[in-house]
Amino acid sequence: GYFREAVHYCEATQFAPAMIGACIGLGTSHLTLWDMDEARRHLEKGIKLPVTSYQSALCGCLGMVHLFSGDLMNARSCAEEALRLAQEHAENAWEGFAWIVLGAVLSVADPLQSTKAEECLLKGIALEEELGAKMFCCMGHFFLGQHYDLSGQRDKAVERLTTARSMFKEMGMDFWLTLAESSLSSMLE
Repeated sequence: GYFREAVHYCEATQFAPAMIGACIGLGTSHLTLWDMDEARRHLEKGIKLPVTSYQSALCGCLGMVHLFSGDLMNARSCAEEALRLAQEHAENAWEGFAWIVLGAVLSVADPLQSTKAEECLLKGIALEEELGAKMFCCMGHFFLGQHYDLSGQRDKAVERLTTARSMFKEMGMDFWLTLAESSLSSMLE
């Protein structure tokens, strides 16, 4: 509700810099509700704004929406654009996030790029750990666990997913906690 109000007031005042954050917040909120159409709509609205800062965040979040929607071609394109923009604007936390999203996409989209997917995920986790950005770091562990599961490395998958689950629980990230628990339970059945 607050993000929706923020978008409304930003539109009414034409205050584009604040609109970026409102679009990210509203888009990712819809993602956690599995409302991918609304998530996509709000993130794309933010991308169209005439502001260069945090475009990497919008592209990375949109990449994740495409990933969860199964649109792997657009997911990869968004992740690569997020990475390019984050590096161009020295947005280190968003660069780590972009590496994580790109690694997650490569892991699912192209089994032949398994090594590259793992490298991207590990690079993203390392950047986020260096910055102390736990929220993105635990997402990295989750997607790395998913990657290891897809590539048949069950012990590594359980280890990373268990780490992610603990971090999500500690931080109260219920959406992600549910995903990690679901992945772990399906692996351990």
